[in-house]
Amino acid sequence: MVYKMRWLLCMLFLWIYIPKTIAQQKKFTLLPASSTGVNFRNDITEEVDMFYYLNEYLYNGGGVSVGDINNDGLDDIYFSSTKGDNKLYLNLGNLKFKDITTSAGVNGGPGIKTGVNMIDINDDGFLDIMVCKSGYKDPKLRKKTLYINNHNLTFTNKAAEYGLEDASFTIQSYFFDYDNDGDKDVYFVNHPDDFGKSMNIPATIVNGKMVYVEDTNTVYVSDRLYENRGKKFVDVTKKAGLINHAFGLSASVFDFNEDGWQDIFVANDMNKPDAIYINNKNGTFTNKLTSYLNHISFFSMGSDISDINNDGLEDLFVLDMAVQEPTRKKQLFVANQNYDKFNILLQFNLFYQYPHNCLQLNNGNGTFSEIAFHAGVAETEWSWTQLIADYDNDGWKDMYITNGLKRDITDWDYRVFVLDSILNVMNKGNNVDLDKWLQAIPSVKTKNYFYRNNGSLKFDDITSAWMDEPASFSSGGAYADLDNDGDLDLVISNVDEEAFIFKNNSEQDLISNFLRFKFYKNKTALQEVYGVKIKLTDANGNIQVQHYNPQRGFMSTVEHAVHFGLGVNKTIAKAEAVFPSGKKITLNNVAANQTLTLCEEDAITITEIKPKTQTIFKNTATPIILITHTPKTIL
Repeated sequence: MVYKMRWLLCMLFLWIYIPKTIAQQKKFTLLPASSTGVNFRNDITEEVDMFYYLNEYLYNGGGVSVGDINNDGLDDIYFSSTKGDNKLYLNLGNLKFKDITTSAGVNGGPGIKTGVNMIDINDDGFLDIMVCKSGYKDPKLRKKTLYINNHNLTFTNKAAEYGLEDASFTIQSYFFDYDNDGDKDVYFVNHPDDFGKSMNIPATIVNGKMVYVEDTNTVYVSDRLYENRGKKFVDVTKKAGLINHAFGLSASVFDFNEDGWQDIFVANDMNKPDAIYINNKNGTFTNKLTSYLNHISFFSMGSDISDINNDGLEDLFVLDMAVQEPTRKKQLFVANQNYDKFNILLQFNLFYQYPHNCLQLNNGNGTFSEIAFHAGVAETEWSWTQLIADYDNDGWKDMYITNGLKRDITDWDYRVFVLDSILNVMNKGNNVDLDKWLQAIPSVKTKNYFYRNNGSLKFDDITSAWMDEPASFSSGGAYADLDNDGDLDLVISNVDEEAFIFKNNSEQDLISNFLRFKFYKNKTALQEVYGVKIKLTDANGNIQVQHYNPQRGFMSTVEHAVHFGLGVNKTIAKAEAVFPSGKKITLNNVAANQTLTLCEEDAITITEIKPKTQTIFKNTATPIILITHTPKTIL
């Protein structure tokens, strides 16, 4: 009897305390710099020759890029610093990192650094690093840096040698094969340098009507497309029909019309609408935004394309600067989008633009339906990057969204009672103390958002449930399985404080399974292939689809792999990978919890066979019903 009572007490103890302990375990753990060794800070100092009203993108923050630079099976981290030194951290395993910036020779050089990209540009099997720049008027301070990997943890800047020492005002680089010749070309998202005209609509009178005028002064300003011609890149922007004059903040490369050629979505800030450049398969592109979307975001920021409802069609998510909290929403209301201006934009054919996030659901017929409010993700603060991935390995893609701007320059109290007075002083020819001016602008840190996909075209805000995260000014970010345990960790760049490294604890969930893929041309050189479309089908016929492109979000690139959460599935009935060349690899009964490397040289050429159509109605030689019409004369 005593033993029975002891057994009952033990079971009662386990029932009371074990669930409570598990409940307290967050999905993500914020690791301190003292543990990881990652102490990077993007401190933005403001000076007379460089502050917000000279460069409205100064507070946009920096980017993050992850990738295995020494092919040891561990993803390393590279950060861009707005005005300081970029940093490269070598992954030592077990979420420990070492700063090797100085020995590697990759501090980014002078100038304002923006987007960073890890890319094997010379197809030697080692990742190189592209650093973009903007900000300063002097073009020498905006020349891009291309660090070529020397295979010994050192890099050499060869941007000029490759023809990529471009000095445009660039936010980020996007590598993809636009001409289907088997190599990677590059698209640079740029912006004008005259922010004073950012809210004006250039127009002229033609035949008594106002007409929108495209600014032809596009040197350093227009987005650029460079074609890869061996070891030299050549500017083909004008030939491709891509000259523009917009405040670009991000891009997403994707085959919108599924014709086997990569297209480009560009998210544009300010008045100029976003663009969907459809590849004409002859070296040129045509903007067909209005053919695909019914409306767009007004201040478009980060963008990404992913299948959020597992219907086999990939969807588009674009962030804006729409605040959710009611009081702060009124405090920071952006007045440069109102009813009158909305109609003016339409008058100049600048499309339907609304100041909120836009989640465009792919209808599968060449159109998208915008469902951000329905999905619960329309308002997420001043947002920069969305990292769409399956963080709990349940088979549905979730969203992590970074937020924050160092100074609330749209705060109404500041604009009405402070900025107005400052402008009056300046208009009278008097000097203004910059430090006092900057201190008068409100500075409020905000939390980033985490949304869990509940499988019903809606997302649940689980930020507090999944992590203990302090408020911050967060900008670029990336996901990667940094510790190779089968779940996705997070790396977030912050302004004026240390970066966040979040460890994902999903591996502790025994029903959490995954499957990962990497794509190369062949087994020997390990030349990466972008644009591969991978489809998984489980035993019940449920599908998941992704395309491989690590260039996502804002100023950043994620891990060089495709990650699928499988939930309780320990095997996948079929995995199909279609390469941009049209070649296909099919795998059956694939075991979960592994990383597969698929090479194009093992794929087979597939020929599209269109099924015979069976019509419901058919013509007959002799009409079944004979009708003769006799006209009637009306008196």
